[in-house]
Amino acid sequence: IEAFQKLVTLTPTAPACYKLGVAHGNNNDFQEAIEAYRRAISLDESYLHSYYKLADVYAKTENFGEAIRCLTQAVDMNADNSESHFRLGSVHNARGAYDQAIAAFNRVLALDANYSGIYQSLGIAYEQKGEHNRAIEFFKKSI
Repeated sequence: IEAFQKLVTLTPTAPACYKLGVAHGNNNDFQEAIEAYRRAISLDESYLHSYYKLADVYAKTENFGEAIRCLTQAVDMNADNSESHFRLGSVHNARGAYDQAIAAFNRVLALDANYSGIYQSLGIAYEQKGEHNRAIEFFKKSI
């Protein structure tokens, strides 16, 4: 952490701030991680990894609204980015918004039918929603 703090002081770039955020996150210093990721975004608004990691921290702390806001910004920057939609779907699923999760996962499927874990994630969302037959369809496709 100290090395990355020095790096950020000497060379304040989005990648340096991002790495500082990762170090803080790995140390469970979530507020410090949030500040580092926000700084990375302020230095480079197109640095998607900062949005992803910021959303991860917010989701870990069950601040799903902020996680969704970060991922929605990532989707808005590039609507054809499967990973952004997948992460958005995962957060919706974690907060129990299964219809929104399914919509995001279906967008991933439309963009990339071979996206790793998409069929399993759809199966889980449908299972949690109580649509067992639909869940089974996607679980079978994941094999």
